[in-house]
Amino acid sequence: MVRVSKHPLCSLLGILLGLAACSGTLTAATWTYKSTSALHIWDISGQHGQEPAFTLNEDVKGKLSGGGEMLNFTVTVEEGGVEQEVSVSATYTVTGHITQTAGVGKVSLTLKAKGTATMGAETSKFTGTEILRATINPATSVLTGTLKRSMTAFGEHGSETIDVSETLTDGMDGSFTLTVDASTGGKNGKKATGSATLTLSNGDVYQFTGKGSYSAKRQAYQYLLTLRSPEKLDLKLYVNETTGVITKLTGKALGQNLRATNLTPEPAAPPAP
Repeated sequence: MVRVSKHPLCSLLGILLGLAACSGTLTAATWTYKSTSALHIWDISGQHGQEPAFTLNEDVKGKLSGGGEMLNFTVTVEEGGVEQEVSVSATYTVTGHITQTAGVGKVSLTLKAKGTATMGAETSKFTGTEILRATINPATSVLTGTLKRSMTAFGEHGSETIDVSETLTDGMDGSFTLTVDASTGGKNGKKATGSATLTLSNGDVYQFTGKGSYSAKRQAYQYLLTLRSPEKLDLKLYVNETTGVITKLTGKALGQNLRATNLTPEPAAPPAP
């Protein structure tokens, strides 16, 4: 990084070099960072569950939602002490949210369904509810938790609580890559502008832009950047100019709080021959 010189020769050099050295714009820097075991971003959009499966959407605030039809799936009901299989067709809605603490995803979901149950020649109204409380292990990308299920059909009501386990698909392992660009300018080069690209493990990309300051901190020059994406994801970074280390990162992405210190950048690629 080149700093603006306060030497009297600056004005002369500015004339000789087309004022480039005194323009107040300094060389930009770029760093790339990888997520750590304690810093993940989870996007669990996609198909989940079995018998029946359902589709889930996750928005930029971490809200989970879904809806659709479940056709001709089978449930077991007890009538007169005898278990019988019932065919169900129903519409369903899903609501919930996801958070993240120290890399561990925490999922809360409620699915509600209503439709028609058929048992032999008989039909009945059907209602069902499933409530999931689960966590995602950052080391294995496996979602585990407890599912409480209840349903009513043919005047009978049943419920159960079961353990569930599911490995996330579509390449989602919570990891991400963050590329940060920063440059200085303005009077005395104390203002900074920046941008960032956040790439999730499933390939989704979010772009950030923003501004901040550039000043000496603890005998080293440091960027302070406040960045926001069009989707209103936020990042605040303190970056050491010499080492590229993010001494402090805070923010929020997909409803998940991000907190980290001392993130080391990836080694720069060697120059092309």
